[in-house]
Amino acid sequence: MAGGLIFITEAFGYLHRLNVGWLAVTWTAGTAFALLYLWKEWRHAGALRQNALKRLRSVAAWRPAGLPAAVETITITFALGATGLIAWLAPPNTYDAMTYQLPRVMHWLQQGTLEHFPTSNVRQISYGPGASYWHTHLWTLFDGDAGANLPQWFAYLGCGIALSLWMKRFFPAQAVRFAVMIGLTLPMAVLQASSAQTDLQVACWLLIGLLFLSARDATAFPRAAFGGLACGLAIITKPSAALCVVPIACLALGLCVRRRGWRAGLTACSLWVCGSLLVCAPHFVRNTRAFGSPLGDNAGTVISTASPLLAAANAIKWLTLNLPCEPLWNGTASLLQALGIDPNNPDISFLNLNYAPAPRHVVDRLLLPDEDFVSYATTLTLLGLMWLAKRSAANHPLQIKTTRLRHHPLWARWLVALLAALALHFLLLKWQYWGNRLILPCALLILPALAVMTEAYLRPRIRVAVAGICLLQTSALLTFSLNHPLVTLPAKWNFTGSIPPLLSTTRTERFYSGYNREAAPMARELVARARSGQWHRVGLIVGTDYPEYVLWRALHEAGLDHVELHYFQSPLPEGSSPQIWPPAVDGVIYVP
Repeated sequence: MAGGLIFITEAFGYLHRLNVGWLAVTWTAGTAFALLYLWKEWRHAGALRQNALKRLRSVAAWRPAGLPAAVETITITFALGATGLIAWLAPPNTYDAMTYQLPRVMHWLQQGTLEHFPTSNVRQISYGPGASYWHTHLWTLFDGDAGANLPQWFAYLGCGIALSLWMKRFFPAQAVRFAVMIGLTLPMAVLQASSAQTDLQVACWLLIGLLFLSARDATAFPRAAFGGLACGLAIITKPSAALCVVPIACLALGLCVRRRGWRAGLTACSLWVCGSLLVCAPHFVRNTRAFGSPLGDNAGTVISTASPLLAAANAIKWLTLNLPCEPLWNGTASLLQALGIDPNNPDISFLNLNYAPAPRHVVDRLLLPDEDFVSYATTLTLLGLMWLAKRSAANHPLQIKTTRLRHHPLWARWLVALLAALALHFLLLKWQYWGNRLILPCALLILPALAVMTEAYLRPRIRVAVAGICLLQTSALLTFSLNHPLVTLPAKWNFTGSIPPLLSTTRTERFYSGYNREAAPMARELVARARSGQWHRVGLIVGTDYPEYVLWRALHEAGLDHVELHYFQSPLPEGSSPQIWPPAVDGVIYVP
């Protein structure tokens, strides 16, 4: 479905017919065909009907095997249900959605094509559009941004399903449920599940790709093609996913060669590459035409030096993101300085962000329920407690049967590959305050595995205690979320100029708060002028991080979708694809 959605979007864009009308016709025809097929299968008692009834009977007959399983199931169900409700009720008011994710969609629909356009924010055209494909179609289906958060929530659900299928290859059912609970209650996963970010989508595609690439018949055509397609979907959503794909693909290739020989392994590798390029090629071609590189402008996120010392220092800085302690950061900086390494070296600091002296508001924010910053400190602490419980049980007369890595050599290899993927993030990407977002896919794969290795799932009392802690943590994160709070937040949590209103307020009020407050007056003026007939084509001269989507949202709510917004500035290098400037505008929005 994802591959078909990208194909349809790119085809309409190539024909300059990417608009609400054609997308609506496509979905109507597709839905009619699907309903006709389902009716035919159900009427003739086909395999689809039998499988559906079988699934329904198994769900109806399911009963939790004891208190631990019941508490874990309640925790998982609560996490999925609560985040799904918030995802539907909350507007997409995150920083990235306002500045480049949703504005890109609006420019696509305005010009009827996916070609690059003049803009002050290079991320609108350069960054991977994997999530924007979904947003474009969801805008058509819901006549607005009501479904903008749904891709993340469905990816959250997909992560749970894929993780369970992956873990059950190595561990019993009780360990699988335990691992899924740990994965779905990671602070970053819980907070992102109801947002318009993209990291959960990357994690979902990587997990699906891992399922296909690690299968015993991974060299078979369907599995190899789908494995490559899933990896390509992860990369087109966020190119940093390639740092995870490379170690996973290398190990999968090695296993294929060992089992079936070089010929089968190279054939599978070719299918993986072709499947990945199938979904990435159109955007890569546009970027190459404009920037001279398939990845476009990386905005300086990659380490710009080959020094091993600086790379090691960068890795140490990344690790401290999950140790949010101001004295620890300052002590780490002093140690690096003693070794002759500048902790604030711009070669290893994204946007020259300051590491030392440690900015207090940033360190504090890593412990708060913020979907851009929150660390994995609470989950790591819980894992530490489980390891201590395992060690104490080992000295008990009634020792628990252990499951060591040497009993699962294949599992150990995959764990090493995942740790290598995490290390590549630390060694190749510059340190940044919001780095915990980028390693979410690795965390969703590694931390549940480490939890299973503690063997806590073998002790009922510990399972109940861990599930209870995860349930309380999830409730707290959703209650005090910085973007969608259920209660009034303390004033000291104010980082954006204003505290976002409660989830109980109206959707429009929530939308125009926080990051959007600065653009709201300009949006109201734009609507007033457009209604009076003065403005139909508007020029934009705004800063890089201007929340442009507020203007589009205001026009749509006022029924003024015919009003066009065009940039009078562009970050594209000289000599790249030609710029199309509007011949005349009725007015200009200027924000320095």
